[in-house]
Formats: sequence, structure tokens, C-alpha cells
Amino acid sequence: MTIFLDLIGSWFIRASMIAVMLGLTITLNDALYQSTQAANNNGSIAVLDSIIYADVNDAGYNVADPKTTFQTADSTDLKFYGDINGGGIPETIEYSMTTQPDLSYNFYRTVNNVNNGNALFLANVRSLVFHYYDLQGNLTADKTKIRQVRVTVVSSASSDFKIYPPNLL
Repeated sequence: MTIFLDLIGSWFIRASMIAVMLGLTITLNDALYQSTQAANNNGSIAVLDSIIYADVNDAGYNVADPKTTFQTADSTDLKFYGDINGGGIPETIEYSMTTQPDLSYNFYRTVNNVNNGNALFLANVRSLVFHYYDLQGNLTADKTKIRQVRVTVVSSASSDFKIYPPNLL
């Protein structure tokens, strides 16, 4: 009889050890999933930042009058001229957003000679805001005085950076 009690006791110990291992495996897999999602989101924001930075940094490049560089400059939409491909002829670059049912925004980039001028989807964000500054670093709404552009992106990750296009100074 004691042998049966020992067998039943060892079976319960083994079952509890297996349950603990399965619980740890599930917990570790969940942690790995969460960290992978965070890394993917940070990577997406980094790609978005680099595209915006490269484009805006070329604002005014090969434009006859740099004061006419910015055509639209509000908090969510930006349209400007700049020779982003170095071909000698300025392209028209436009950033725009559309609201989604979940109150997030789809962010798009349009370049007049890329993809037949159709908008390309860049990212889904919670918010993306442009701020514009003059030569003294003061906020400005005058498109002819823009010398700095600040971009604030919020998604599951966030970034905030300023761009000083050298062709506008």
C-alpha cells in the first residue's frame, strides 16, 4: 500500500513540475512576443523618421527661390519642393494623413515623379505633428520664413526631432 502512495505522490510532483514548466514557457513566450513587438514598432518609427529627415533636409535644394519652397505647412500636412534625387529638377514632396475608425492616422508620402504621383503609405501612427520655426527659432506660420521643421511622432514608440535644411539658411 505504501508503494501505491509513493507512486501517487511522485505522479503529483511530476504533474506539478510539468505545470510549472509549461507556465514558465508561456510566460517567457509572452515576454518574447512583447519585446519583439516593441522592437518592431521602434524600427518602424526609425524608418519613418529617416524618410522624413532625408526629405525635409533636401527642402529648397535646387529651388530657384528658397522662399517658395513650402507650399503647405500646417500641423499635419506638409508640401514642399526639393531635389531629393539630385537630378537637378526639384520634386514636389507631400506628406498627408487620413483618420482611421480607431482614431489613429495613416501617414502618406507623395512624390510627383515616384509611383506615378500616387501616395505611398508610410505608417499608422497615433499622431504626427509638424512645427515650423524661423531663423531665430521662433514658431512661425509664414511659409516664406520657415528655416527649421520639428517633427513629433507618437505611435507605440515616439520620437521628436528638428531638421535644419541647409538650403533654406
